[in-house]
Amino acid sequence: MYQLETYQNRTTVKEYIRDYAEGEGFLEFCEKHIGFGQIWSCPLYDLNPADYEKKYKYLYLFGRRVIFEPEENHDKVWKKSKAVDRELERAKKKEREKYISEVCLMERNVLMEQIQALERKYPGSISLTAGSCHVCSRCNRTEEEGCRYSDEIRFFIESLGGSIGGTAGELLGIELQWMKHQPSGYYTLIAGLFSDDPRVEI
Repeated sequence: MYQLETYQNRTTVKEYIRDYAEGEGFLEFCEKHIGFGQIWSCPLYDLNPADYEKKYKYLYLFGRRVIFEPEENHDKVWKKSKAVDRELERAKKKEREKYISEVCLMERNVLMEQIQALERKYPGSISLTAGSCHVCSRCNRTEEEGCRYSDEIRFFIESLGGSIGGTAGELLGIELQWMKHQPSGYYTLIAGLFSDDPRVEI
């Protein structure tokens, strides 16, 4: 079982780029750890992320935190008993990881459906996805070919150089667990919407 918390905030694009853009430092990180040059929703781009400041006035941010019930702690049992079936424990862990992955994907899809609905409701707006693109099992970019869905491609905050830690913590009030090196108990999804409308709401 899990619980769900939702968050929303608005800032100006000008202020966001000023306060949360990580620039070249992000590109170096992206090249080593994310989909740099491998998928069309990751750098390098033909566009300059700072150009969004010229196109849009506002950036709306939408956070969704998925909180999972904690697992039982079996450490003491493992130390005291040799009868514990470790294969069964590993199977349970694998099953839980699969469940968490499926739930997070489902909640991401729900969030993105809501953001895409906002695109349609507020003409001229454009969304930022929660995480990188997973539409295709293998992106055409690896074959040096164009995106199969170029009209539908959307970028995510990190891929445009935005600080996800600052975005979550300072703009949405969500403390990311990995920042405190804590065990994963919840997962955070953050999407956005560029728009000139001052009153966007899900």
